[in-house]
Amino acid sequence: MNFKSLVFIGLSMLLLAIQPAKGQVNALGRERPSTSDLQLTKTVDKAVARVGTIVNFTLRIKNLGPAFTEGATVFDLLPNGFTFISSSLPAEYNNITGEWDVADMVVGAEQTLVITAIVNPIVPTSIYTNVAQIMDTKNPDPNPANNRSEITVVPFDFTGNFTGELTGTGGSICANSRAALRATSINIVEPIYKWYADAQLANLVHIGANYTTPALTATTIYYLVVTGTNIPAPTPADAKQITVNVLAVPITPVATVIQPTCSIPTGTITVSAPMAPGNTYSLDGATYLNNSGVFTGIIPGTYAVSVKSINGCISANSIVVVNVNPAGPSAPSLNIIQPTCDLATGTITVSSPKNPGNTYSIDGVDYSNVNGVFTQVIAGTYNVTVKNASGCIGGITVAVVNQNPLTPQTPTVEITNPLCPEKTGVIKITSPVGNGFTYSIDGSTYLNNTGVFTSVAPGAYSVSVKNASGCVSPAVVTIIKDPVVDEPKLVITAESNTSICEGSSVILTSSVAPSYQWYKNGLAIAGANAKTFAASTSGIYTVSRLYTNGCNGVQSEGVIVSVNVSPSAPSLDIVQPTCDLGTGTITVSSPKNPGNTYSIDGVDYSNVNGFFTQVIAGTYNVTVKNTSGCVSGITVAVVNQNPLTPQTPTVEITNPL
Repeated sequence: MNFKSLVFIGLSMLLLAIQPAKGQVNALGRERPSTSDLQLTKTVDKAVARVGTIVNFTLRIKNLGPAFTEGATVFDLLPNGFTFISSSLPAEYNNITGEWDVADMVVGAEQTLVITAIVNPIVPTSIYTNVAQIMDTKNPDPNPANNRSEITVVPFDFTGNFTGELTGTGGSICANSRAALRATSINIVEPIYKWYADAQLANLVHIGANYTTPALTATTIYYLVVTGTNIPAPTPADAKQITVNVLAVPITPVATVIQPTCSIPTGTITVSAPMAPGNTYSLDGATYLNNSGVFTGIIPGTYAVSVKSINGCISANSIVVVNVNPAGPSAPSLNIIQPTCDLATGTITVSSPKNPGNTYSIDGVDYSNVNGVFTQVIAGTYNVTVKNASGCIGGITVAVVNQNPLTPQTPTVEITNPLCPEKTGVIKITSPVGNGFTYSIDGSTYLNNTGVFTSVAPGAYSVSVKNASGCVSPAVVTIIKDPVVDEPKLVITAESNTSICEGSSVILTSSVAPSYQWYKNGLAIAGANAKTFAASTSGIYTVSRLYTNGCNGVQSEGVIVSVNVSPSAPSLDIVQPTCDLGTGTITVSSPKNPGNTYSIDGVDYSNVNGFFTQVIAGTYNVTVKNTSGCVSGITVAVVNQNPLTPQTPTVEITNPL
């Protein structure tokens, strides 16, 4: 019912209210006008009409008397649920104002108006009411109660009268879930809902208002129709599409675990995939407050890691186990071998724990040792620990490696050799000296604590020192020489080069002395008692004064004489002069050592290949000189005179007469 209908209904009520007053005036002073009772009725050809179809409203007005009526005005403005098409009395009915001008009628006469309209799409009122009202009469109407008539039309269509929806929010479900569908209707009596899987309504999947679908993996369309006792059977065109949007479910999460350690009792779970914007993460399938995928401080246990996407879909669980933090090994038990006199470092050995996978350290940093034995450990204090296969480090056991008892340094010795006529000398150790040291000159007897050994006969001695710890120093060899005379050394002069060739000698001359004794390699040369000595063999030659009382003179500084091997006499090939060639050739075939030079006159050794050409007739002494300057023996080469070619003959010619 629209606003205009309400206005005219109100006016009609007002007219009914004032009619008695009007009649009262007429009764008082004038002749009462004749009355006529007008009766208005309305019918419709369709009480239930489908949206878009045509309905016909029939209005009948009848004069029930008792008098002739001079006409009237009927108001019938179609409500919003209808759209006017035509009327049977187009001249008498104004569809804009809704007024129908009724002509005069005798008693018993009636007039009819048919209004044709289209049913509009459903509006919230659901039921359309069309009201008709006699608004104006020329004659008083004694019975206004029949001046009004209304009729209702129940509109319906297959999109407005019923709905189908997915319960929940957004018309969507997550993949592999069931959709709960629900249908409702208005204006349909005893509705029957049918759900189809196809638009042709051939595949019926459910009958009823509520339908729970199978688990869906992709977006699916269902087709819903409704029938009822007050509506015709639907067609495929009347089906309502109910789209179930199926949302992707996140993949099962990929999660890694940082397990608790010996020092950290909790772990960390990190989800690396999926990592889409809006994702939230859970370890219990209920609380999805984490949006980073990183869970820290997780106590040991089993966790079901899942992901909820921004559309609310939850992944399958990924089971992750956080282990109990491992326990550390016990503090190690140790065996320590301390440094000794001979070994400056110690050894630390871990005797327990010795489990497989253990590694060991003496500094708390380097755990590369796998057997627990540390050798060559210098003096110091060490914190020994054990790390097990889980990376846990046990308690500390302190190991102290002592300083090694220091071996005394190699002794420094002063020697006093005997001087004639004394026969013994003195060995004195000048360092190391001090309390606790004992000394030996034979490597076994350490009874001397002064470091001074007297009356030592000539010979070689092994001097060493032992300290209070029993450590013995390296030995130093000391020689007490035979008794000598305290006098200046003689000086030797060589008359020529001391590097000589076989078969030759060099004259060595001593500085002036009362007597002489020559030595080769420190040994006296029998009978060599002159001021000069001809050295012809290799060796070191010295000289001293000659004593006959058992004393040895002081030998001079040595002169080294070297005897070099001379080449062998050369072997020769000689090519003699010929008639055509006036000179010969001398060739040395051996020796041919690198560096050799050759001569055919004993003077010129500039020839380096042993090949002499253009040699005139004569006798030659061929020699070879090696790199030491030694000259071979002589091989005589004779080059003959060339055979003389006769002179050009002188001829006398006697011509015939």
